[in-house]
Amino acid sequence: FVVYAAAEEDPYLQLVLQRHLPVVVVDQPTDVPGASRVGIDDRRAMRALADFVVSLGHREIGLLAMKLGDGHGDDGEWSVRVADAARVRDTPFSVQGERIGGVCDALAAAGLPADALTVVECSEHGPESGGAAAELALSTTPRITALMCTTDVLAISAMDFLRARGIYVPGRMTVTGFDGIPEAIKRGLTTVAQPSMEKGRIAGRMLHSPPRSGLPIVEILPTELIRGRTAGPPG
Repeated sequence: FVVYAAAEEDPYLQLVLQRHLPVVVVDQPTDVPGASRVGIDDRRAMRALADFVVSLGHREIGLLAMKLGDGHGDDGEWSVRVADAARVRDTPFSVQGERIGGVCDALAAAGLPADALTVVECSEHGPESGGAAAELALSTTPRITALMCTTDVLAISAMDFLRARGIYVPGRMTVTGFDGIPEAIKRGLTTVAQPSMEKGRIAGRMLHSPPRSGLPIVEILPTELIRGRTAGPPG
């Protein structure tokens, strides 16, 4: 089995482990006993991007993230929600947690307070999710001058939302993403590019040619900060 970006508590993961067959993890979870893993240093990569955004002069940042857990403290349906510190801390999705943590590290290093960051999570990861999250972030904290997104899909959606309302990027709002997907590069998004294809190749190699020692191995791949056209000083 290749397990890709599963939550730590995913019931299917437990069923997979009960089969006692070879398992390779891509990204998360990070502590599956006996399983080799390939991934990136999400926290360090996002920290570098956040350091760049802060260096431009931004002091109020909105962070648009993917889903951080199954529930949200109630039984009602929701599409986007503001996530408090406990929600971020307890997320079973370590990739999202680490990317948010990287932004928090950058803000702390710059001497900015914790409430300088407004985190909004999306229940879906679709073409309109980032726009809905951007709208909630800006209505919650109107002083926001930069929207950092944990994926390029959310960032592109947020940019489309802003453009439809006459909010120019980066003139009035900085937007950043994460992943380096082709559409993001084409649109000049400031983002972090990661070697997704290489992750797949290495996962396949780990599965079909496991280490001779029998011990699991972990490969952390490099990322690249791409300073595109969507980041600038606060408008």
